[in-house]
Amino acid sequence: MKIVFKSLLIVLVMSSSLYSSIRDNEVRKVENIILKKDIPNCIGVSTFYDKVYCAGKVYAVLDDVLNYEYKSVKKKLSKNQKNRLKKVQTAWIRARDDKCASVNNSRILLDLTCAKRETLESLIYLRNINNNTKDFERLLMEYKKRR
Repeated sequence: MKIVFKSLLIVLVMSSSLYSSIRDNEVRKVENIILKKDIPNCIGVSTFYDKVYCAGKVYAVLDDVLNYEYKSVKKKLSKNQKNRLKKVQTAWIRARDDKCASVNNSRILLDLTCAKRETLESLIYLRNINNNTKDFERLLMEYKKRR
């Protein structure tokens, strides 16, 4: 799993310019890295059930990477910066849930494509903050505006 984290973070940093959102082809690149490294049985699946199952697995890995990056960033920030980042992250979680999930007849529906994209964008902002703590103010404001 650590290898995937490092590979994923390298791809994210290399494939996205600083202070920009990611494109669809970048999402596919990251997803393919995860599939090849962690979930090879999900390559080329054709049934609907298998596609849903694999999408859930990919999202779970992305969520783990996001949590890892968030913890890593917090280690470099002051108490005030940590509190401000936490507020932005909390707002991001609410915005992601509002955008990507809904309740319909007591069923929770989750758009995994939306959730993956939102998670990747958040991951890039956290990674950029982690790599450029001197630009914390600017990055945090941009991150906040994205929500």
